[in-house]
Amino acid sequence: MQRSELAHVLRASSAIAHETSFVLIGVQAAGSQKDADYVRVLLQHNLVNLDVLIERIGLLDAAKNNLTHITQWTQRRAQEATA
Repeated sequence: MQRSELAHVLRASSAIAHETSFVLIGVQAAGSQKDADYVRVLLQHNLVNLDVLIERIGLLDAAKNNLTHITQWTQRRAQEATA
């Protein structure tokens, strides 16, 4: 993704979500161990709410994303965060 494309996505997300700041999780290799660690820490410290995260996953394009896989991956990180 080019910087201009990312800027467009953030502007559109801001308008849709009525938010002024975002935490970007992951990079080119989304789902990596580093991503898992990051999400786990966010959940442990209540910096992100699991229910909101699951809700936002549901807003992704199901034709381009395996929502079941992403949701299950996220739920596993939440379980690990409380272990």
